[in-house]
Amino acid sequence: MTIQTYLTQVCKHCGLREEDVTVTVEQDETKVVVQLDVPKEDVGLFIGHRAETLASLQRMIRIVFREEFAEKVVRLNINDYRKERVEHLEEKVREIANEVIESG
Repeated sequence: MTIQTYLTQVCKHCGLREEDVTVTVEQDETKVVVQLDVPKEDVGLFIGHRAETLASLQRMIRIVFREEFAEKVVRLNINDYRKERVEHLEEKVREIANEVIESG
């Protein structure tokens, strides 16, 4: 079984159609990055409150594929959530830094 097949089956069990799900996997010597894209209206189901569901899915992937990726870090990203979260945090840091500079 591949990660693509595994995540597609999870999505189907959650009521999504296979054609609405895209899974891509990129890996190098140290990490495996899994990108899961689902319809926008269903993204909350897979990310969850404070990304708890996303973290759980990532952990399940690590467990199921632990032999295949034993020495690698596995990172799951759903609909670019992690990228958007990093961008949001970077913007917040810039805002706070500007406030500190202005207030002395």
